[in-house]
Amino acid sequence: MKQRSILWGGLLGLALLCLGMKPQPVEHQGAQPQSGVSKVQQRSWERRTFLRVKRDRQGRYSFRKYGTMVPSYRIDGKSFVYTRGKEVESFLIRSSEDRGANRIFSLYYERDPEGVNLYCFVPLDSLGMLWEIDGQRFVDSVYLDRLLAQPDTVKK
Repeated sequence: MKQRSILWGGLLGLALLCLGMKPQPVEHQGAQPQSGVSKVQQRSWERRTFLRVKRDRQGRYSFRKYGTMVPSYRIDGKSFVYTRGKEVESFLIRSSEDRGANRIFSLYYERDPEGVNLYCFVPLDSLGMLWEIDGQRFVDSVYLDRLLAQPDTVKK
């Protein structure tokens, strides 16, 4: 009985510790590869969506819209879709690789398998909440509620 109480107490303490975790900034090096392996690589890239965000003067995040659409990148298996405004570009993923904490995608259009487009996803924090993609700031949709609710969780 005593061991069970200790186990539950430990699990409760760990849960409370995890709830208080805040992402720590990652040293930003642009599109250059970063050394070391980060926690951001542990999450699967099979199905992910990234939404473009902007930060106001008070440090709050909001969506950056073009017309009625929020620019986004969606990765779904071997498909890679970039949406901006009414424009939608669909690619197929030829390959992807980790370079330090960065993720590089090599893409091509189905109608032009010889053409290659490269996209580099650069994490801006240790959790993989904020990313720089093509010079713009995006949030992983899994963390959207957390980012919008807590404007000071990630400093610029």
